[in-house]
Amino acid sequence: MDFDPSDVFGAAGDFFLLGEAAARNFNDDASSQDPESASSAAKKSDLRSIPEREAERLENLRQKQLGDIAKMATLPNREIHEGFMKEAIAMADLALRSDETPVGCVFVHKGEIIGRGMNHTNKTLNGTRHAEFVALAEILQTHAPAILKETDLYVTVEPCIMCASALRQFNIRCVYFGCFNDRFGGTGGVLRIHEDENVDPPYPAFPGIFRDDAIMLLRKFYIQENEKAPEPKQKKTRELKTEIIPLDLSKV
Repeated sequence: MDFDPSDVFGAAGDFFLLGEAAARNFNDDASSQDPESASSAAKKSDLRSIPEREAERLENLRQKQLGDIAKMATLPNREIHEGFMKEAIAMADLALRSDETPVGCVFVHKGEIIGRGMNHTNKTLNGTRHAEFVALAEILQTHAPAILKETDLYVTVEPCIMCASALRQFNIRCVYFGCFNDRFGGTGGVLRIHEDENVDPPYPAFPGIFRDDAIMLLRKFYIQENEKAPEPKQKKTRELKTEIIPLDLSKV
């Protein structure tokens, strides 16, 4: 039985894309302000230019990301976490060799891997076949969903907003990932679905394990030709950049 995202998300499009909490908070914020107070708030926010506000938002986001990575550095049993992340990287490498976006993951229950997944969107032409969903489909064929309450996820790239919301509804115990997803991340890259106000219990997320390896896999993919892209771009002249700027955690 394949895991169908609609089993979790239902038919609500906003919920599917943004997460239930994000959609609810947006509606609550909009309805809680009377027209006069909303107008006053808008005038105050307009005192700064859009670039200034965006720069502040990005800086605050970056500081939170660095704080998350710093927490990972203090976790015990680092070698155990690295061992499972290597398994996830192996799945991402397989995805790269299969002309898929190189994201891989493993789900670990009581020290044993119970599910593996890699991105499978190109071959299936299905945008929901992310590594996490592929692995969940494997797990749910032989286990009840309740097992995920005692299961950790290791994934090379931060779960997207869609996956982060699904993981929370499945009550995943913890998520470890390599690099942030600056465009669609749901656990700190863009939104913080894993810990925002919600009816479901939050889960901790720890980034930074083999961050450089995860980034390099993505870079290797994005210099390749992708014939399944809506508008394929010629990438033969692109060069693989091997330098990765180190993170400065001294001010965290």
